[in-house]
Amino acid sequence: DDLDFITGTGTNAWSNNAADSIYPNIGNANAWVHLAFGISKSASSVVVYVNGILKTTIARTYANNTDNPLRIGAGGGFTAADLFLKAGTLMDNFRFYNKVLSAAEIATIVADTTPEPYYSNFLVASYNFDGNANDSSANNNHLSSINSVAYNTSDCQVGISSAVFKGFNYFQINNDGRFSPNNFTIAFWIKPVSSAGTTQSIASCTPGTAVHQAVQHDFVLCTEDA
Repeated sequence: DDLDFITGTGTNAWSNNAADSIYPNIGNANAWVHLAFGISKSASSVVVYVNGILKTTIARTYANNTDNPLRIGAGGGFTAADLFLKAGTLMDNFRFYNKVLSAAEIATIVADTTPEPYYSNFLVASYNFDGNANDSSANNNHLSSINSVAYNTSDCQVGISSAVFKGFNYFQINNDGRFSPNNFTIAFWIKPVSSAGTTQSIASCTPGTAVHQAVQHDFVLCTEDA
C-alpha cells in the first residue's frame, strides 16, 4: 500500500494519483508497522519514517484550519466515499506532537514498550487505546468514539489493547487549532488489512469530503491501493 499525504491549496489539492504518494509500500497487510510523519509549514516539507527509519523528505504545502475536527479512522465530510479504515484494521499508541521530531526522537518512540509518552513538553495528545479513547498526556484531549470503536486485548504493540476499526467507525475530537499547528508530528502503530481497490484515511483534519475539495486545508493521511 502507498502512504499518501493530501494537503495544500488549489484545484489539484487532491489529484488522487501518484502525486499524492509520499512513500510506496509501507508494509504487508495484517502485519504491524510503525509510521511517523512530520510537517513543517515554513519549510513546506514532510518527513516520513517507517519503523523508525527515515524513508523520504518531500516538498508539500500546508494550510492550517481551526474549524474542523481531528478524525482517526475516517476522512473529512461524510458521504459514501468517506475513506473509513477497513474492517479489521488495528491501531495503537497514536501520538500528536506540536513539533517536527528528530530521527533520534522517532527511534525512541518506536523502541518504547510502555504506554508512558516520551517528549511530553511537545505532546498535544497521546492515545494508548488501552480500553478507552482517553488522552494519557496532561492535556485531557480525550477522543469521542463514533459508532463504537472496539478494543483488542490479544493483539497490540504497547499497553494492554489496540483500537479495532470496523469500516464505519472512527474517533473524533474538536479542533480549535491544537491539531493544526505550523509544525507537527503524528506517530502511531497500525496493522492494516489489504486496501485493494480502496483509499483509507488513517487520520484527517479537513473540511468536507476530501475527494471533492478544491482547497485542501490541513491534512488527510491515508493508504491507497498501490
